[in-house]
Amino acid sequence: MNRKSDTEIKQQVLRELKWDSRITWSEIGVEVFEGVVTLTGTVDSYAKKRAAQEAAHRIDGVLDVANEVEVRPTGEFTRTESDIALESVMFCNGMLLFPLSAFSRLYRTAG
Repeated sequence: MNRKSDTEIKQQVLRELKWDSRITWSEIGVEVFEGVVTLTGTVDSYAKKRAAQEAAHRIDGVLDVANEVEVRPTGEFTRTESDIALESVMFCNGMLLFPLSAFSRLYRTAG
């Protein structure tokens, strides 16, 4: 049985990433060694990270996928560690009745 070369697998994974409308293919890096695909890069949602992994798994000859894509959410709901720490202190000290993040989610769905 002939096994695909790592170069062939890489090219096919890249084509599959370009084809999948859930992914911005240029955000994903692809390396292949001995049939194992490693995905790298940064996306703004877990769904995109998962979609990239699914795309790689669709290729014949892929033995496994190491998904090292980092998820960094963007937009209004992105908060820094400092924001979270301040909110926690304010909540614990009775300065907030409930976490601000809960309010912002309620407000966004109601509006």
